[in-house]
Amino acid sequence: MEKRGTIMQIHVVQRGESLWSISRRYGVALNEIAAANQLPDPNRLVPGLALVIPTPSPAPSRPSM
Repeated sequence: MEKRGTIMQIHVVQRGESLWSISRRYGVALNEIAAANQLPDPNRLVPGLALVIPTPSPAPSRPSM
């Protein structure tokens, strides 16, 4: 069984954004983003903060036979 890794994206927080809106935008669970960034208070984001967005890597393609 192959283990899939993760690809990290960076999102720079804009004024008015919340962790919830960012998680919806990328389709990643709110708690995954909070954990990846070790946010002390996920309800307090500062504009300009660079967040790591963990996203699943695509499954490796298998050669056709």
